[in-house]
Amino acid sequence: MADSTRNLTDSSRLVLQLSHEEATLRRSFQVSIADLMLGLVRWDLTYNGSAIFGLSLSDLQAARTIVESRVRSAGPTGFPSIDVTDQDIGRVVKAAAAEAHRSGHAEAVSPEHLCYGLLTVEESSLQPLLMAILGKDSLEPIRLRILRAFGQP
Repeated sequence: MADSTRNLTDSSRLVLQLSHEEATLRRSFQVSIADLMLGLVRWDLTYNGSAIFGLSLSDLQAARTIVESRVRSAGPTGFPSIDVTDQDIGRVVKAAAAEAHRSGHAEAVSPEHLCYGLLTVEESSLQPLLMAILGKDSLEPIRLRILRAFGQP
């Protein structure tokens, strides 16, 4: 994973820090896929004007509640529980780096790239959670916002 994280922007490193904080709020020693998603939501809300997810601070609180209730109701295996150095996070970062390279941003893996990587690698487990948080029946608007962030129509 060291090679994959080398090109992370400071903003992407901040997303990972925020994800760790989300795990800590749940009193977890590991960062889950849900924590990574919440870290991205927090970054988007705080530093990106909610350009990707379009959520407010109250939506973030509601998202935390949804994550917590699903983790509690599903038990310890409700979401893939992974350490930030684990190969699953590595797969997300590698997918993000591949998209950065494909879109001509190989030297800078941004939070938008991380979001793309997360949706690409973990879509099946995250889709119901994201749709519940966003109150939507499709993630297509998120994908379109990410593509616009890459400068694609």
